[in-house]
Order: sequence, then structure tokens, then C-alpha cells
Amino acid sequence: MFRIGLKTVVLVLLVSWVGGMGAAWPSAQAVGVPGSAVPESPDFATLVLRDPWDMQQYTDVSQYLNQSGQQLQVVNPAVASGEFTGQSAGYLGDSNPHLANASFFPLFPGYDTAMLVGKVGHRYPINSSVYQCLYIAMKVAAAQAPRHSPDEFNVFWFADQTLNSAPNKWGEAVGIPLYYPDPGPTPVNYRLYKVNLTSPPTQHTGAAWTSRSTWEGLRIDPTLNAGVNFAVDWVRLTTCQPNNQFITWSPNSSITTAWVQPVGTGRWIRVASGLNGSNGSANIDVEGIQPGSYLVGVGNTSGVLQQSTASLVIQATPIADFVSPSYFSGQDYASQAGLPWDFNSSKDVASAANISYSIHDSVLDTTIPSGVADPQIFLNTPQPIAPAHYRYLSFRMFTSWTAPWQNVPDGMIARAVWGIKGVSGAPTNRCWLVSHDIPFDIGWQTYWIDLGDSFNGAPLQSSVVDCPSSLPSWTGSPQVLNFRFDPSENITAASDPITNGGPFHQEIDWIRLTAIDSVARGTPYRVQLHLSRDITQISYYYTTNPSSPTQSAARPLAADTPASGSFRLFLPLVLNSLGNADMGGLPVVNEAFTWDTSGVSPNTYYICVRVTGGGSTATYCSEAPVIVH
Repeated sequence: MFRIGLKTVVLVLLVSWVGGMGAAWPSAQAVGVPGSAVPESPDFATLVLRDPWDMQQYTDVSQYLNQSGQQLQVVNPAVASGEFTGQSAGYLGDSNPHLANASFFPLFPGYDTAMLVGKVGHRYPINSSVYQCLYIAMKVAAAQAPRHSPDEFNVFWFADQTLNSAPNKWGEAVGIPLYYPDPGPTPVNYRLYKVNLTSPPTQHTGAAWTSRSTWEGLRIDPTLNAGVNFAVDWVRLTTCQPNNQFITWSPNSSITTAWVQPVGTGRWIRVASGLNGSNGSANIDVEGIQPGSYLVGVGNTSGVLQQSTASLVIQATPIADFVSPSYFSGQDYASQAGLPWDFNSSKDVASAANISYSIHDSVLDTTIPSGVADPQIFLNTPQPIAPAHYRYLSFRMFTSWTAPWQNVPDGMIARAVWGIKGVSGAPTNRCWLVSHDIPFDIGWQTYWIDLGDSFNGAPLQSSVVDCPSSLPSWTGSPQVLNFRFDPSENITAASDPITNGGPFHQEIDWIRLTAIDSVARGTPYRVQLHLSRDITQISYYYTTNPSSPTQSAARPLAADTPASGSFRLFLPLVLNSLGNADMGGLPVVNEAFTWDTSGVSPNTYYICVRVTGGGSTATYCSEAPVIVH
């Protein structure tokens, strides 16, 4: 049974405000906005996670929500229409051990004692010298009977997955006031809050933001009170470099504030205050505003007096996701053995234990009741696996249960189990080696794991008999004769403290066990990308160190040199070695480059790209390397 190694964090909480939605706001005169699109400011989640905290997907906030099922903090959490919404369950200092004030992690460090997989802060830490200004577009309703008045919100940061295990491993900015609308027919709806983490505007305790070079966790507590509804439109972590844009209006001494309204919504977000209305113009900083199209309004705290007819457009920075090289693009064991684990055939599963399943529509479908702690799926292994060669494990899996949050301590963990020849030498005897826990989230998720990592590949435990006294790691194992995947350990009914538990419904789309991409020197290698937007320029590099992304320019194969012209046409391409396997959930290839390796010295390289589009330039490197031999 898995037990999470995390300590309860008892910290002071904070929040941000914006009031209820008012009637349509007047626009007697038009506000003037920039006539051309504005590039977005650098943002951590965009450039490092390659996934902005724009509340377009639940994974922006889902990890460790409600303390991974151990304490009710957010009631009815949901992400829809670009908003994360919920209601606070408890209040600061609540004596009920299973209730606490609302909190969520835009960046969770990862689970202590488990594999650190997915978009967790251990893999994608925040550089504290680069990213220092936190922006939250949020509304928080006024508490009906506040225990803490006036209400406020808090921000916390953590060094690693042990959270507040030591004084120098966490810090906080607390007591940040929430703002509610002044009385009036059209109250402000949302507010864009800014917190400079190097010098918080209110009380600061714990380790300072700049006391460490990196932080792996970021948590936001939107209110100190119970029963308070809140909604978050976006969270951004930026470089604190202002992005001032000039707006104009008909001079009016009543004008003191500026708002933006995302086109297609009814949400007015207050983004600036202290305007001198009589001037008829001002620079407003749009650094904390996420990409999109916005109407701009100016007025006072009672409503908008003037608004634009044209939109302020903030253009998104291009994001490059690597399809090859990647953890799933190398040679796949099961595919080369003639039977890919894509669940197009019942033959993909050799046997199973403690689990009932069906295979349909190219998925393995199962429901695991509470209390079934050891479901086992033995995958077909028609020939031995060379573990030193096939070191990347990846899988795509869907999970749902009675609650809309993950519950890792009570069974939302998967495991890889592999069998090697037993030390007794008997042909059918096996030493079974069991991996560390693989935490997973609800919904469809794609995970990839490097079993060559010293922790990921080290067995947590083994079978009692027929194993050597010193257990080998994955890459140090002899030939693997059997491979087992355990999709979960559902013990929610026995130990879940805030629900009655419930079955896990899981669907597995595919599982891959792949090698590092490799190419003989002089053989072309096809780099494949998914670009999030149109681009005007792209450059390719290869490097032995992703911290030095432009170490060497990658030379294109002569036949692959693009023709001259003003337009780029993206065409879908076949992946290097995915073959005909059904690989749902992976980025769609819309850009490719054939790398001429004839002049490249044998070594292990990462591929990097520098892309320009929407007025912004960004550099990205592959997480998995390519071996040139």
C-alpha cells in the first residue's frame, strides 16, 4: 500500500477579489487601443512547462487539489470556459481536521517517495532570478459571515516535494488584501492581482523568494473564509519587465481605473487604477495579461464610462513540442517484436490477475473496485526485453472516480513490474522486481518515465524467493522475460477521509517501452515538432547541454532546404518509428526538419529550436536526446 510522505502544511492563507457580474456597461465614447497586436510578455508556464496556466484544462490546477483527497479544501472544483471555479470548504484555523481553507497549486513539486513524473516542479523548477512577478486574474465573493475580515489571499512557494519540512524550504506572502466593488449598478467583476515575490506588498514569512536559485512548488490560497465562491481566469509568472501600452479616452475627471474584457465573455477584469481621467491617455502595463483579444474599458469603481470598439490583441509566444526526439519516438520493443501494446488486439495482454477488463475501440477498459489493491496486467512479451536498450516507459491512460480530484495516497498510483530469470536457474522461475510508485491524475494523461534514472529504475521491492541479494536496477537487469503493468491500487473505501471512496474507471490507450533515438553518423534524422501557432522564423541546433541550446547549428539535408517565399505550409508527417500504432494524446506534427548528421561527431545530443512568431522569440530543447554513433 502506498503512503504519501508529505506533512500537513498549516499556513496562513490569502486571496484576491472581483465582484459579481453587472449589467451591460455603457460605451458613450470609444477608448483608443494600440492599432497593432502586442507580443505577450515572457511567462514561466508558457516557456518552461510549454503549457500556460490559462485555465483551459483541469491539469492547470488539479495536482494535489484537496491535498490529494486527504483534506477537503475546494468544493465542486471545475475548469470550464477558461475559468477554474470552486467554493472554499473551511476557514483559516478550522478545528475540523478534514476541512481547510481553499488552496491550489499551479505548480506542484511532485509526491515524496514516488516517481516525479508529469508536469511537476521537480522536472520544471522556477528560476527565482528570472521569474519574480505573479499575476492572478481572479474574483472572490465576499464572505457572508467572515471569520477573517477583511478577507485576503496568500501565496506560498516550496523548494521540493517535502513542502514545509524545514524552515528554509518554503516561504509565503500573506495578508494580500482582496478588493470588492464599490456599490453601484455595474460593479467590477474580476481583478488582476500582482505580487512581486521578491518584495511582497504585505507580510512575508519563511524563506525569501531570492534565497534559493529555484523553487519547485507554487501555491495560491484564494480566501481565508469558508463557503466563499471564487473563480480564476489565469495565473502568470513573469519577469517583472513592464509591457506598457498606450490607450486614450475622452477626458473625464471621473475616470480612475482601466479594465479589459476577454472577447466572447462577460468578464470585466480590472487591470489598472490611479488613472488621471482628465489627461485622456495613459500607459497600462499588460505584462500580466494572457494572450487573447480584449475590449478595453475605462471608468471608476462603479463601472465603465467608456470602452473600445476595436480589440486590444496580445499575441501568444510560439510553443514548440518535440514529437521526435522524445521519450516515445525511439524504437519500441513491442512494435519490433511484432505486437505493439496499442490494445487493438486481445493478444496484447498475455494474462491478468485481480482485474476484469475488456478491449474495445483500441483501449483496455477496466473498473477497479475499492479494496482491490493489486490489479495486474501481464503484457505480451514474445521475446526477451533488453532493459539497457529499452529504457523509456510511456503510457496514455484515463481515470475517473466519484470525486473530481486525484487521490494518490489511496491508490492513484501505477507500477511497472518486471520478471527476470530466478537465481535458482529453473526455466520457469522468476525474480519479480517492483518499481516505485507512478502517481497519475484524473482524466486522460500521457506519462513518460526514464527507467535509466537512478530512482525510477531502482526496484522498490521484489518477490520473496529467487531474487539476488542485491537487486538490479532496470538498466542493470539481465534480460527481462515478463513485463507487468499495475494500473492502480484502489483503497479509497478503507482510508479516504473525505469521501466514501469509490471505484476507479480506467482506460489504457497504449503503452510503449522505447529506446533512445539513435542514428548512424551520415544518416539523416527527421526532427518533428508541433508548433502552437504560425511562425516567421525557425532555427535548429544540437547540443550536449540543453543549458547551452545554440551550441551547434544543425545543418539541413540539401533536399530539405526550404524554398524561398513568404509562407510556411505545415504538413502532417509519419513519426520516425511509431509505425502504424494508434498513438492518441501526442502532439500533432506540423513542422519537420531533416538533420544532416554527416558532419556531426559521435555523441549524445539534444535538439533545440529557436522560433519567432507573434513578435516573440523563444527557444526550446528536446527532453530526450538523440545518439549519433
